Formats: sequence, structure tokens, C-alpha cells
Amino acid sequence: MKKKASSRPWIAIVVAVFVLGALGIGALIGATSKEAGPGANPGGAAEQETDHAARPLSELARRKADDPRAVGKADAPLVIIEFADFTCKYCGVFAVETLSELKRDYVDTGKVRIEWRDAPILGEKSVTTAVAARAAARQGRFWEYYDAVYRYGYDKAKDFSRETLVRLAQKIKGMDLEAFTKDLDDPGLLDDVRAEGAESQALGVTSTPTFIVGEKVVQGAQGVDVFRQLIDAQLGTQ
Repeated sequence: MKKKASSRPWIAIVVAVFVLGALGIGALIGATSKEAGPGANPGGAAEQETDHAARPLSELARRKADDPRAVGKADAPLVIIEFADFTCKYCGVFAVETLSELKRDYVDTGKVRIEWRDAPILGEKSVTTAVAARAAARQGRFWEYYDAVYRYGYDKAKDFSRETLVRLAQKIKGMDLEAFTKDLDDPGLLDDVRAEGAESQALGVTSTPTFIVGEKVVQGAQGVDVFRQLIDAQLGTQ
């Protein structure tokens, strides 16, 4: 099968600029753990400004109108970038307890856009589940799959076997299971997951979930009020 030409060279350049500019998300959050719980970084990193000599964090946003792994207007005033792992329980806390409120109050009103980034740091199941989500994205059903995975794995023991990944897809209305199953074995999707994971690590993301909220960095499954404060403060300056 012929692979699509990579769309990542510009991302690699941006990553290099951020690293060489000594920005480093990791330097802002001081992250060491792989799963960042609700108590991680309650405010310290979220309050830090980006280095004035470095390029703005907001320039990492893709802002592609047809991006299946993003929700919200491409020209929204503020972008939240979510670096996450589908097998991370605290990522599930954000997905189940916080995301819907942010979407209702900010995304649906055109104020905020949310973009996903693969950060599969917890093992091979993290990688294969991210591949499955990209397979769903090919059918325009990334967020439905995102929701299905996190609700399945939320607050319970997780089994992210191939059979489970297919079963979760089967529950999504309109999903072409034959195409989905075929895409699970697409080496191009695997390459994309590994490449984006490497980009996340190059930026200093060592724990999940990690968020770039406009020009701020937030680590851990913070409550919705933390996001509200950061969003409202930045929207008020635009």
C-alpha cells in the first residue's frame, strides 16, 4: 500500500524552534510522573508566561478546518491543545468530567477550539489505541471514539485488546467496521502515532494529560474552573 506523503515537516521545524528556543513545556510544568492526577500542577505552571524570546505556544495549533481530531472553529480566538494517552485514567477524568462543559460554554459558542495530540507514554496499548482512534478519525468519528474509549476505561480495569478496540467501534453509529478493522493494520497510521508521540516528548510532555491553553500550560486532570479562569483571562485580552 502506498503511503500518503507526510504532512509533518513543518511540525518538526516548529518543534525544533521551540526546543532550541529553550521553551520546553517540561521546563514550565516540571513534570516527572507519567500520569498527572487531578492534584498535579494546581496553578503554578498555569500561571507562567512563555519566554518572551521564544515563539508563542499558540503557534503549535494546527487550525486546519477539516481536522478530524479537532473540535471548534479553525479561527476560534483561543486553542486548547490536549496532549493525552487513551489508556491514562486521568485523561479519562478530563474527558468524562470536564470536556463536555468546556465544549458547551466555549467551543459551541465559537470562542475556543480543542485539538488532540497523541502522547502515548504508557506502553504499547497506548500506541495501538491511538491507532484505533486515528482509524475512527478517517471516518470522521474521532471524537465519538474518544468518548467511547474513555467512558469504557473510566474508573475501572482496562482491557485495550484488539477485540475491545473493535467492539468499541461497533457501538458507534455509522462506523464502517470493515474499513476500521483494516485501518488498524495500516502502518501509516502507526507511523503517524509514533511521530506525534515523539513530537510531544520533544516539546517536553512527559506526563498526561498536559494542555496548552492559549499561551499557558496546564498539567493534570484539573477541574473545569481552572480552565475557565485561564480561558476567560486570555479572551479578555483579545
